[in-house]
Amino acid sequence: MMNSRVKEYRTKMRLSRAELAKRAGTTERYVAFIEDGQRRPSLVMAMKLAKALRTSVDALFSPINCT
Repeated sequence: MMNSRVKEYRTKMRLSRAELAKRAGTTERYVAFIEDGQRRPSLVMAMKLAKALRTSVDALFSPINCT
């Protein structure tokens, strides 16, 4: 299961899954899959999500427990 902070950033921006999906050019269902850890986005989609959420790919998808 992937550790994604997409939902955290999305809720901070007060966006619905549907609005984030629209901004990133994907579907609400795909956003849900990413948030739930059921799918891993391609690099292109990760970049689109980061842009839509006004953050970096690293902030959304890098491991939390780096040493």
